[in-house]
Amino acid sequence: MQQIIDFILELDKLKAVSRKVRPLGLDRYENSAEHSWQIALMAASLASYAESPVDVPHVVFMLLVHDIGEIDAGDTMVFVEGGWEQRKAAELASVTRIFGLLPPAQCAAYLALWQEFEDAQTPSPASPTPSIEPCQSCSISTTRAKAGAKTTSATTA
Repeated sequence: MQQIIDFILELDKLKAVSRKVRPLGLDRYENSAEHSWQIALMAASLASYAESPVDVPHVVFMLLVHDIGEIDAGDTMVFVEGGWEQRKAAELASVTRIFGLLPPAQCAAYLALWQEFEDAQTPSPASPTPSIEPCQSCSISTTRAKAGAKTTSATTA
């Protein structure tokens, strides 16, 4: 239980990550926690308009974890050129550290979901994600972060 409490307390830091976007009608910049909350609700609200069925809980969970790496790495602006590989490696190192606060099975699940967003590749229900031992998944991600592995995303919200 303490691991989960430590994780939740760490997540509070997402509120301190300023983005470069101002909420409508406000003179301040939004923070990453506000952003994640809003896009999660937006996705849930618009799901009925999608061309094909949407696994809303899966999408919402993915959107809630997608910017957690910004706690250590700061906001990653999608339209900034240059330094992309370094920023993505820093985010991977950050989520590996933060999700590593959780028990191994949760760590692996959260890392997989974060990576799914980064890769912009959601497995179809007909071809589920292969099972990976939780500790192995966490160590794979840690190794990739240390090696500065390139991760790509069609969009970083």
